[in-house]
Amino acid sequence: MFDLVFADGGKRNPKVIFKKEVNLDLTPENEFVYIIRNGNEEILAVLDQKQKNLLFKKVFTLLNIGPILYDSQKKKWTASSSEMQPDALYIIKSLLFTRISNDTYDSIFLEILSEEPPFDLFSVPLVFRNYNLVFDGFGLFKDSKLLKEVNRIPITYIPEKNGIQVLSEKPVFDKFYSLE
Repeated sequence: MFDLVFADGGKRNPKVIFKKEVNLDLTPENEFVYIIRNGNEEILAVLDQKQKNLLFKKVFTLLNIGPILYDSQKKKWTASSSEMQPDALYIIKSLLFTRISNDTYDSIFLEILSEEPPFDLFSVPLVFRNYNLVFDGFGLFKDSKLLKEVNRIPITYIPEKNGIQVLSEKPVFDKFYSLE
């Protein structure tokens, strides 16, 4: 599996920290989803049912990774002093597989930590449907006052409306985004 994921190089002591079998595309067979920690990266990789072909790969990187938690009082991401489990995710803060309305397969909902000056650490949501990015929280919110104030964009998926609702303490920032 590592040979497929790192066929283009960049292998630095990789470790699988998450594995799940789920259907993520139009084929009836399930695929295997892996999250691999490789140095200061977390890689989301999807392999076919026979685990012989790499169907999707997305690399997420931070300069320094480790146990980081969101402090809702300070409205920022902070290093955690508590011990985290060895297989805890550091850059990918949440991962959800769910079926978007009228699909026969699951989509991937992620919350990803990022850093870009002048921001401190912040997190944004991403949604991949059939391996295509259909919701880009970084592109949508990088210039947003909400992201500057809270360093995190909380969302919820609303199946009956087939879209994502941004949730915030200030209703002026609440907005609905269709996934159709």
